[in-house]
Amino acid sequence: DPIMLLLQKAQVQTIDMSKMLRAVSTGSNVSETVCAWMKEDNYANMPRVLGWVPVQCAPGEQEVAGACEPCAEGTYSSGGFSARCIPCIAGFHQPLVGQTECSPCPAGFIQPLSGQASCPTQCPAGSFSQRGSAECAPCAPGSFSDAPAQGECQQCPLGHAQAEPGQTSCQGCSPGTYAAVIGLSDCTLCAPGTFTDQQSQKECTICAAGQAQALAGQQSCVNCEPGFFRLADDADAAACRPCAKGYSADDFGRQQDCDRCPQGSFAPAVNSSECIPCGENKVTPYQGSLEESDCVCDVGYFERG
Repeated sequence: DPIMLLLQKAQVQTIDMSKMLRAVSTGSNVSETVCAWMKEDNYANMPRVLGWVPVQCAPGEQEVAGACEPCAEGTYSSGGFSARCIPCIAGFHQPLVGQTECSPCPAGFIQPLSGQASCPTQCPAGSFSQRGSAECAPCAPGSFSDAPAQGECQQCPLGHAQAEPGQTSCQGCSPGTYAAVIGLSDCTLCAPGTFTDQQSQKECTICAAGQAQALAGQQSCVNCEPGFFRLADDADAAACRPCAKGYSADDFGRQQDCDRCPQGSFAPAVNSSECIPCGENKVTPYQGSLEESDCVCDVGYFERG
């Protein structure tokens, strides 16, 4: 309390101190109270007290040798008794004199020191800073900044990713991978049954009819082998479907159902690439026979034994 400091330093008697404290507590001005006390003693106490009367400075000023002076650049003051100018903290600045507060550094600029008049340092590309920052922060994985003095980083666009912090660009996803959302740190492998054969893709392509792909992260699909097929509306593109017993397919990349074995032949196993003909002068009574036992003698022939 300024008045307590005043009276103690002036070595005022306790009875007089109590009198002045009561006056101040009822709303009297400090300076008026001290003057009234000195007047009662015909100003005999003036030399002893006057040197301890604090100066009340306006906001933006500080007391220097009994007078008020404006705060310098990089500092501020709220004024009052025995006011002192306070340096702006790091991340803030004040370019003017006689100010009551400091201003935050604008986004993209920093000031690591206290008591400064400006924020001249720009954040380099690959980093950013928010208002009132003392240092720049690197862009997080999945983001970038390609210019200095940025207040925020940009997210990697579709088809791109960035695994490292503090970067100035994102990388296009390589063939066999994709990025379906923005801001990814890593591209995603194409699932089995899909592929990409170009960079920077936001989605993978489903294998066409007659093709399949069993592995993830591939750049192409594989034609179905003989004995297998895949239709355009098959949901599972990770594998070709085998021909059923009694059916065969002798071509690669078959896009329709397998062929039924003609009369006189049979296919006893799945995924047959060809039907097995019956023996000489033998036929089957119908197409799509499954077993050799389906073969019987042709008209005009009989089986001995």
